[in-house]
Amino acid sequence: MNSDFQARSATYRATVERCLAELRRGGAIGLTGRGFAAIALAAEMAEEASFANLQSVSPDGVEGPRLILTASRAADLGLMPPGGAGRALAICRLPAAIGAEAVRQLADPTT
Repeated sequence: MNSDFQARSATYRATVERCLAELRRGGAIGLTGRGFAAIALAAEMAEEASFANLQSVSPDGVEGPRLILTASRAADLGLMPPGGAGRALAICRLPAAIGAEAVRQLADPTT
């Protein structure tokens, strides 16, 4: 491995660790990619004010927030067929008017 690659890897790893820490404390993070941009927060930590702020910055034409769950949790909730078609995760489209409490309940595996 060359030193450039190692330096980039260390930088990426540090960025991911900072993002995870931010999510764990209830903050939001920005995600970008080729032709993609999103703001994310941990569903378990969603509060009404932060969730409303997140929804208010959604671009026109976006039908509502998305919730990423394990495929098995999504199947348990009836949001996808059992077995998850071999997927580990499910991206679930939620109604635009959903509140933070409902999102927390969907994400909570004890409910």
